[in-house]
Amino acid sequence: METNMPLSPPNQQLFDDSEGHASSLDWSSQELLEIAKHIENAGLSADAKSLMEMLEELRECRDFIYALSDEVREGLIIRVKP
Repeated sequence: METNMPLSPPNQQLFDDSEGHASSLDWSSQELLEIAKHIENAGLSADAKSLMEMLEELRECRDFIYALSDEVREGLIIRVKP
């Protein structure tokens, strides 16, 4: 259910910010995954597993923020004040 109306400036800013933050979480997760692989290869399986659990939390946060940005784009979330 996409709206045909452009976003107001405050909503556009909210959309851009949320997309940017979600992208940052995505990038960070990818980098940390590479680090976890190196840790695993170094024989520190328990540490790698702990890092992978944290990565899963980051990915869930990323997905939540992307979902919110979709709702902003669709007009389901409206920012009244910037």
